[in-house]
Order: sequence, then C-alpha cells, then structure tokens
Amino acid sequence: MGVIVAKRKSKPVQSNSRTPIVITLLIAALLNYALYSRALFNAGLPSFDGPILLASVLTLLLGLAFSVHYIHLGQKPAVWPLLLIWLIPLTVAVSWFGAVSRHGAFMSVIMHVVYALLFVFGYVVMRSETYRRYAVLTVMFSGHVVVLFGFVNWLGLNIYTDAVNAFSGEYRLMSVFQYANTYGAFLIALALASLYLLIHSGSRFVRFVSAAMLPLILISLVLTLSRGAWLAFPVLFVFVLLFIKPSRQVLFLLYAIAAGIPALAVLGLAYRCGIEQQSAFTFGRFFLGAGLLIIASAVSAVIGHLISRYVEPGLAKWAERESKRTASLWLPLGSVAAAAGLGFLFLKTNLVTLLPDNIAQRVSGINFAQHSVLERFSFYADALRISRDYPVLGAGGGAWNVLYEQYQSYPYLSTQVHSFALQHLVETGWIGMLVLIAIFALILVHDMVRTFRSGTDETFVFFILAVSLVAHSLIDFNFSYMVVGAIVYFSLGVLAQRLPQWTFRREQSTVNLYSWGMFAVILTVLFASITAYNGHLYYVKTSELMSGGQATDRELTAAANRTIQRSKQFAHFQNYFEIETFLYDQTGNPDHLDGIRQAVAYMEKYEPERRATFVSRYLLYLKEGNQSEAVRFLLDGTDKYPWDLEIYTEAFYQLFNLGVLQPSHWDQALALFEKMKAKMVQIEQLPSYMVQSKDFRITDDIATIVGKIHYLKQDYASAYETILRYLNPQPGFSADEPESIRTFLGL
Repeated sequence: MGVIVAKRKSKPVQSNSRTPIVITLLIAALLNYALYSRALFNAGLPSFDGPILLASVLTLLLGLAFSVHYIHLGQKPAVWPLLLIWLIPLTVAVSWFGAVSRHGAFMSVIMHVVYALLFVFGYVVMRSETYRRYAVLTVMFSGHVVVLFGFVNWLGLNIYTDAVNAFSGEYRLMSVFQYANTYGAFLIALALASLYLLIHSGSRFVRFVSAAMLPLILISLVLTLSRGAWLAFPVLFVFVLLFIKPSRQVLFLLYAIAAGIPALAVLGLAYRCGIEQQSAFTFGRFFLGAGLLIIASAVSAVIGHLISRYVEPGLAKWAERESKRTASLWLPLGSVAAAAGLGFLFLKTNLVTLLPDNIAQRVSGINFAQHSVLERFSFYADALRISRDYPVLGAGGGAWNVLYEQYQSYPYLSTQVHSFALQHLVETGWIGMLVLIAIFALILVHDMVRTFRSGTDETFVFFILAVSLVAHSLIDFNFSYMVVGAIVYFSLGVLAQRLPQWTFRREQSTVNLYSWGMFAVILTVLFASITAYNGHLYYVKTSELMSGGQATDRELTAAANRTIQRSKQFAHFQNYFEIETFLYDQTGNPDHLDGIRQAVAYMEKYEPERRATFVSRYLLYLKEGNQSEAVRFLLDGTDKYPWDLEIYTEAFYQLFNLGVLQPSHWDQALALFEKMKAKMVQIEQLPSYMVQSKDFRITDDIATIVGKIHYLKQDYASAYETILRYLNPQPGFSADEPESIRTFLGL
C-alpha cells in the first residue's frame, strides 16, 4: 500500500441506483426497532442480548448488500477515513484474546463492527444534501416519537417497563431507555438539534414541528431528574452558540426562550398530574395532562412562527453587515453570565420553591460535593486499578461487570463504570483508548475548525448529535446503549465527508482491497452473529422447557447441550449447570455429576474471573463431598471478593461445621472474623459521599456462629462480649453464667 501523497477536491459521490434511498429507509426502520428494544442496552444478559444480536444480524445483512453496491460504485470517496474507522473494532477484537469475559468481548466486537459499518454508511451513502436531510429528519422524527411515548407512560398508560421509574421515592421519566441519565443525554441532543433546525431549515413544516416539540423535550429533560443532564445542557448550549453567527445566535436564544416559557408554565401541573397518575390512573387526569402539553406545544409553535415572520427579516439585514467573527463570542459569554445568574438564584435564593417539591430538592442538591458525583470518582479510581493490571490491550468487552467486585475500594453495586471513556479503557487498554480518542478528535476538531472558518451547514446537526452524546458519556455509560453508539458513529461518518480527500499512490488498488476486505469482515461477523442468535433462541426454548416442568431428563440435557454448542454466553453455562444440578439432586445419577463438572469446566474456560464461576466451582466441591477443599476455596474467595457478604457467611458456616471434628477450623473462623471486623472499621472511616450500596456487615448469623465457637472453646467471656456487641446489648445475664449463654446461642 502506498502512502498518502495528494489531496483531491471533494466531489459529491453518488450513484444512479436507488441503493442509497433503500439503505436510508432500512436504517430508519432499524433505528426505530432498536429504540423500542430498550435502546439495545448491552447488559450482558440473555434478555438483552437477543435484540442486540437480531439488530446486528439485520444491519450486517444490509451491510453485506451495501458492500456489493460499494464494490460496483463508479466514483468512490477517499478511502483513508474508511480504513481509519476500522482501527476501533480492530482494537476491540484484539482485546478479545485476553478477555475475562469471552461472550462480553464477542458482543463488543459485533457492536463495534456494526458501528464501523454505520460510519461507512454515513460517509459513503449520505453524500448529497437530500440524503443528509432525510437522515436528520429520521433521527429527529424517531426522537420526537420517543418523547411522546415517554409522556404516554408518564400520564399513566404504563405500556413500557420502567419508562417511568420510582427510584428512592422519586418518579423519574426514562422512556425507552429505562435509565434517566441516558434519556437526559438523548434529550439534550434533540433539544439542541431542534433549535438549530429552527434557525437553519428552509422547510416551514420542519420548523413548525421543531418549535412544537421543543417545550415537550425540555419538560422531559426536567422530568428525568438527571442533575448531570441539567448541568450539561447549558454548557453544551453555549458551546453550540460559539459556532453560529451572531444574528443566528439571537434567533437561537429567542427560540429557546419561546419554548422555555410555556414549558415552565405547565411544568408544575404536568409533573403533579404524572405523579398522581402513577399512583391511581384516571382518564380525566390523563386528558388534563395531555391538554397541558398540547397547549405548551401550540404556544411555542405560535411564538416561533411570529419570530420567524417578524424578527428574522430584521436580523437578516444585520447578518449582511456581519464581518467580525469575534462578535460571535458576545452572546455566548452573555449566556454564560445569564446561566450563572439563574443558577445562583435557584441555588441560593427561595426562587427554587416555585418548582415542584422533588424537582426543587434535586436542584437544591446540585453541587460537586454530592455523593452521586463523588462516588463516581471511586468507580473511576477502581477502573484505573483494573487498567493497571490490563494496561495494553485491556480486559475485553464486559470486563468491568466481571472484575469490579475484585477491585472495588468499598462495598457498592455498579455494573457500569459511569464513564464511557474509562469503560473503554478497561475493555481495550491504552492502545484502544488512544485509537478511539485520536479518531474522534480528528473528525470533531477538524469539523470545528472548518465550521469556525466557513460557517454552519446542514451537517452541523450531526456535529450537535455527536458532541452532545459523547460529552455526556464522559460522565455516564450512554455507549452501553447501542442506539447511542449507532447515532454517534453514523454522525461521525457524515462529518468525515469534510475531511481532506487525501489519496494513496495506489488508490484504486487500496480501494479494491478495502472493498473485498470489508465484504469478508461483514460476512464473517454476520455468520458469527447468526450462530449466536440461534444459540439465544435455543436458550429461550431450554428455559421454557425448564419452567414447563414436563420435559424428560434427556430432553433437558439435550436442549442445554444444543444451546452451548451454538453460543458461549455465560448464562447458557449457568443454565446447563442448573439443569444438571437439579437432575443430580433428584436422581443421584453420577452421569449428571459429570454434567455439572462439564458445565463448570466451560465456565472456567470462558469466564474464569466471574463470581458465578467461583460459586459454581464451590458448589461442585460440595457435590463431590470435598468439604476441606470447598472451605479452602471459600477462604481464598474472601481475598478475591473482599466485600462479598455471602462468601463470608458461607465460610463461617462451613468452618463451624468442620470445626466440630477438627477444632483448628474454629481458629480459622475467628481469624476470618477479625478480618471482617477490620473491614467494618474501613467502612466506618469512609467519607460521607461513599455510600455503601452493597450489604456488608456482621450479621446476626455470623455473630451467633462466632459466639458458639467462643463458647465451645470455653472462652465464655468472649462469647458474652460477642452477644453484647452484635446480638443483644442487654441480654439479661452476665458473662459468668455459661448456661444462659449456651441457651441464648441455641447450643
């Protein structure tokens, strides 16, 4: 392959065929399917894997057809951005070889191949203004439907699980994402894109719809109760203003005010109406809430029309006299001052009392010392600790979910890092992280510089979408939703059209090699995805057989084996383990014990670091009657999983029982108790923002076992002290009454 030696003038690269239109329509259909499949959240569970695999299969089939179209495309754009984007799935694929979760890494590879393919679609297909306009309308229309769908659930028609969720006594609007913070990021992107369409689109209909939907988007943003999104919105609002000419900045701000006023006017009633509907649904309140939202939309649309008709012409004359680009800074700086002033009024005065109670409490709680902000730094520190052990290539897709319990600095539950950047670092190492940063920065920074020089055009919507979602993802796990990644990569593909059209010395040879290479990669990943989806369907059938209770032993084991042969998802191994364990407990047949061993062997081969693998190995030791090895394994587990209460509790039970025959095990139990007491001291010394969300404490069961051990070792004073401290501060007897102690402990 030759080196890049020349720059050619960028020309529209189009085809006379209808392929681009077909691809656009199919992408639109896939986007809407994906949104209502929980936005394709990558949770690492079978119920979430199914929709992801199906969407990937459909997208890869589309990609296969596209690759054939691309091979026969006469005039092709510069190939170097297409080569560059595949470095990201390449680094993800390389991390698969040392992955702690083979299935998680497999899913990550599939997702990133789909992302790269969507980038290719955006770069190659969307090369005309018409197609780009269709793409914008597709994203915006889909987003608007998601917003309306969220309100349908907010007003009491709960037709989608967790579209509205009661979390810590607060109702939060989540729509299809089932997670308020990611929905908030999505709404920020929609709001800013809508505002830009209001000042840029030449279609009256698009501007009318954008103006009408904007107050609903803003109300939805408030109802998410996402403080991170609330803080990110004004920052991104000002950032977008920097790229717009001063006359358009004024319009941008006026349209925002035109939507904000009616949104704020109906917010309180709409909020209370939704809360009441969640408790007891009535059609009267439903229509009242819907009417309020319609009124807010109508008022915004009318004001928007008036601005367009009477204000824009005057500003257009001003625009003709604009000469100094630095003038664009005055309104953003003013907006910063206004936002700071408004924030001060809400946070430091009684103005916040005008808001509904829960919203007022959330606003009052906005500060960088709140626990939800500071505890993220604990996650980030633990992610960096994992990265130190997997620095170069990372630990593979899904690594945080598998490893975090081994690295956590205190007992918490968080299967996501809450930072897309650090999660990618854990999964792909510094090589993958640097590749991702370099590619994203190259495209976005180049587009920023070009926009500053030449002004905005229709592609600026894609810049808004990409920047909004990426920026918020730095403080949350939005990219765990495949839909978010898909929108970002597609947008980057469109923006990459503006990159320099450098060519290779042997450009045609490189293009041909790329064309057939892309075809081969897509075909390979498509085959793997179909196989995995087939395995998922077998898993569903096996689960139905288990729950039905009518299947024979042979049918159950055969179904579980078929599932494993087609897919190496960890849940499939667990299914197999549970089936063989159930049948062994029922029949005592040693063949089923061999089946348990085989299931554990699969787990240890493909997911050796997963906690469930540890538990399965322990249970196998018990089935085999190897008590001493089981206890040794548990004690090792208290080091590997330092904050796992279940492992500690099981270790105490086993050590107590074994100590009846071999008292040295009681000494091990007392040593373990001292270790646990030291950890309790660590918890007591935690800063206030480190909220313990995972149960870890000296329970009554553990204290009772320790008290019994002290008593049986005839250390009555220690037994009494244990009762006094952990079981009953006023037991009703003294330390020199052994029989009372014995009775209390149930000996």
